[in-house]
Amino acid sequence: MTFQPIGSMLLNEQSAFASEKSLKLMLLEDKKPGHFHQVAGVARALERLVPVVSTPLKIRQRRAIHVGLLPLLMKLQLSPRLGLWLLYDINIDAIERPDGIVGSGRSTVPAGILLSQHFGVPFVFAGMVSGYDTQHVAMQLVGKRRFAGMPGFAWVPKPTSIDPEVYPVPRPVTSIAAMEGAEFALLIGGDSTDHRFTAEEWQAITALVSTTHERFGVAWRVSTSRRSPVGISDAIAALAYEGTVAEFVDYRSAGPGSATRLYGADVIVVTHDSRSMIAEASAARRPVIALRPQDVTASSPGKAFASNGGFGGLAVLDIASLHADAFATAVVALPPSTAPNAMQVIATAVAPVFGVEVKLTR
Repeated sequence: MTFQPIGSMLLNEQSAFASEKSLKLMLLEDKKPGHFHQVAGVARALERLVPVVSTPLKIRQRRAIHVGLLPLLMKLQLSPRLGLWLLYDINIDAIERPDGIVGSGRSTVPAGILLSQHFGVPFVFAGMVSGYDTQHVAMQLVGKRRFAGMPGFAWVPKPTSIDPEVYPVPRPVTSIAAMEGAEFALLIGGDSTDHRFTAEEWQAITALVSTTHERFGVAWRVSTSRRSPVGISDAIAALAYEGTVAEFVDYRSAGPGSATRLYGADVIVVTHDSRSMIAEASAARRPVIALRPQDVTASSPGKAFASNGGFGGLAVLDIASLHADAFATAVVALPPSTAPNAMQVIATAVAPVFGVEVKLTR
């Protein structure tokens, strides 16, 4: 299965571009880091083609306005100036005109539409727009194949800021013996709207780290995130203190974006709750193991695999039956990822929207 962006073009090492003029992008930033990671991923992908000057704009609707009311308020056909002030307390006169706008997350849709109307520049949305007139949405970046080739859509991997080319080639872990000294990254999420972890499941994950280090010589590098509970964070900190964990990136002190270097590990293990982490791990083109709790809504497993794009190199293990031997067997059996460089695919799809001409050479 291959993503087919606009014109079925794929970038290569010999691509050339018509102009080196900087592309000024306004990046809409809502409250969720995962959304802004996608926005930043689009900007970084375009940097492969042309110099990009990115300006983040915080998008926070007024407290009295719930995100669910935004589609209804947009039906009032407010002017961009009034709409941005009324919905977000944004003074449009204080904003410099960009060449394009990128957003992700429901609350950024009206802002992107209104800004696009006012400045007359394209608005690209990472995700699916629902409930709005999409006249001023130049492109929707989606991971569902059925939208491939449809006007206004591009079927692409989920945008991330992970560029596999900045990392060394991973060491193949194709046997139990090869696990000795291999670097494994563990990216820990937490409870979400469709996932719930029990204390016993967190203990099982901690035990997996300890046991695989002792039995197979795995070098673990672990990061928590904003949703990680205190208990698992403290448990991993204790393993790092005693030397079982080679590196611990504690979100409580390190903050967002601090785990980027862990995507260069030989194998990446993530908790199943974060589709963003699964997408980022897949974008790094490493073998990926997703650890799934028992309390998961029916649709979540399919969404997790959709984030991977269907390119292999991903396995899901139930935490309830998790033990070191089963884990090692799953790692060794993983087929190599066949994913393309996601940034290349995204850049090729988005470039024409922002007027960046791509000349492909043979």
